[in-house]
Amino acid sequence: MKGFGLAVTLALALAGAVPAVHAIAPESGMYWTPDFSGRGLYIEHQNGFVGVAIYAFNRDTGEAEIYLAGGPLRDDGTGLGGQDVPIASEGFFPMHWFVGELSKARDGQPLTYPDFWGQSAEADRVGIIKLGFFNAGSVFPLIQLDNGESLDGVVLERYAFGHARYADAQLNSRLWFDLLGEWVFVDVSDPAAEAMRFNFTQREPASPPPSIPPTENYTLVYTDPARDARLVCADVPEGDSGNPEQPRKRGGCELFVGEEIVLAANRSDVGLDRIQAYRGSLPPHGFYNPYRRPETVIGLRVVTPPPSEPEGQGKRALPPPPPIPPAMQARWNRCVQAIRANPGAKPDC
Repeated sequence: MKGFGLAVTLALALAGAVPAVHAIAPESGMYWTPDFSGRGLYIEHQNGFVGVAIYAFNRDTGEAEIYLAGGPLRDDGTGLGGQDVPIASEGFFPMHWFVGELSKARDGQPLTYPDFWGQSAEADRVGIIKLGFFNAGSVFPLIQLDNGESLDGVVLERYAFGHARYADAQLNSRLWFDLLGEWVFVDVSDPAAEAMRFNFTQREPASPPPSIPPTENYTLVYTDPARDARLVCADVPEGDSGNPEQPRKRGGCELFVGEEIVLAANRSDVGLDRIQAYRGSLPPHGFYNPYRRPETVIGLRVVTPPPSEPEGQGKRALPPPPPIPPAMQARWNRCVQAIRANPGAKPDC
């Protein structure tokens, strides 16, 4: 197959996608399993379409391999496997998923050889890939190669390298991502509702352990003092669910403004950069209660550069850069000048 870009273009031209209100939309970014870092999957999600790139290594030679796929994000999943369906499935279905041909890239550009400028890589079909997006910040892949080999039974999570990750001390599975920073919440069920913005600058505890005992009910509280808001996340939240048959709430996060709970999110719906929430408090714990409440609210992390502050006043300390060879720096300067002189063209440097 000639060119990954051509394959994706054809797939997108043949299908469209309409997002489901309750379905978890995939976050763009790198996904991996911390205990098996030699394999990773990158997902780019744009306007109902998905591009996938996988890095892995040949089992016999150890050589690096790149696999590619692309096409529409489907929103009609009702039984994809890899996820226990709650008995009361209100708010659970439909689910987002993806299926497409998996191709192996070859004959692309070398990393440092500029004469290959403009040459497209080849990609040959090797099988089928299926992705299930059941929870925020994770993906369930199923791969069936044409040679009979397969991959299943693994769940990949977002690769958190710029934000802390708190994991189950026994299984090393992700429990929570760190939610410090700015977030904007948009009520997608009410287009007339104003967006809510919060800047969580304080966390309690200030330095949570990276590994949490599985038997411990760990609680994280993020505070926005300027808006009198706090985001309280726990496996066993405080408070009564309001259901006399099951007073315990489902594990997750609740956003308080003052003493009022304005929205909540199941623990599995809290991702690295995206929170799928709903109006009101967390529902009662157990399979016989709604999985997600209606009135969906989407929270997105606002990614901003660290504030420019004087040394010693909270400015993040950066490590010194590695030594840059003089010839490399001179070439960099020439390239920057060429790009500024003729943006979009191949830099002659």
